[in-house]
Amino acid sequence: MNAALWSKIFPDLRALPSQTQVDFRCGMNKDYLADGGLLDNKVSKLKFNDNNIISFDLHFGCSIYTYEKRSAELNPMEILAEIF
Repeated sequence: MNAALWSKIFPDLRALPSQTQVDFRCGMNKDYLADGGLLDNKVSKLKFNDNNIISFDLHFGCSIYTYEKRSAELNPMEILAEIF
């Protein structure tokens, strides 16, 4: 995905060149929330109440990572190094 696509949701990405590669990652564990600098972080919960009522409390954090090089500019070994 590139900055042109995500800039519709995140207007700050319009400052980047449109072909800048963007990676959007989300996590629901407490460590991910703490790494994001959130002071009030809680683990997500799913509860089954009486009368078959389900209630949930979802806490998640998301990050946006941008990459300067496009995949077409990378040689095959660099692409492999990014994966592993």
